[in-house]
Amino acid sequence: MSVSIPTVREVLVYRSAEALAEGAASLLLDALNVHVVPPRFAIALSGGDTPKAIYHTMAKRQEASALFNEKVELFFSDERAVPPDHDQSNYGVARKYLLGPLSIRPEIVHRIQGEATDPAAEAARYEREIRGVVKAAANGIPCFDLVMLGMGEDGHTASLFPDSYHSVPAADLVVAPFVTAAGSYRISFNLSLINASRQVLFLVAGAKKAHMLKKVLCGEANAYIPPAAKVKAERTVWLLDAEAASQLDRRIVSVKEVS
Repeated sequence: MSVSIPTVREVLVYRSAEALAEGAASLLLDALNVHVVPPRFAIALSGGDTPKAIYHTMAKRQEASALFNEKVELFFSDERAVPPDHDQSNYGVARKYLLGPLSIRPEIVHRIQGEATDPAAEAARYEREIRGVVKAAANGIPCFDLVMLGMGEDGHTASLFPDSYHSVPAADLVVAPFVTAAGSYRISFNLSLINASRQVLFLVAGAKKAHMLKKVLCGEANAYIPPAAKVKAERTVWLLDAEAASQLDRRIVSVKEVS
């Protein structure tokens, strides 16, 4: 008989994007400090400007290099259809701001090959790689210890966009949706893989995200439920700056202000 694990949602509001980056770095490094290996701590990194600031912050922490190298397996929650040296590559950004500065060992970094000519085949290959490294739960889905995500102004997360995520096979853990706005395919964790994780850190900063964030967290979706609103890991923590949180209805959303 399977036991249902209740999901937990927390919303933390920081005074600025810089404070958010410091807070996210601290949450991640605190989790690594208490983690006992084996198994290694499985993390999926994300792309975007907010994670870039967090990478830069973590790279300045004295203990980070040893913690990552001794305890972590690093994956990516999505990738653009670009080679690793492209300035839009999620892996490339992580290499520049996190992996390089911390001297992360290459063998613990599992990148999505954005330059692959067949995105669907690369998605299938990456799913196999995940299954070979990350221990699965009783339902057979690999269970990441932490997945880092952002949210777009349209409510997309990872590379699951409102106009395309319905079209990908629900049974596939890693998918290759065609993103109309970008005019190209991307490779992304599917919701089933994200929601199987122990913890999701949602990183959202800036006033431009405030309107959609209100829809996602206050249940105000109209014609559709944005992909970001469908993320329900065992523990989902929303880390927001004050601008992103400015339109939240505090009567509906329980918020913790972080100094």
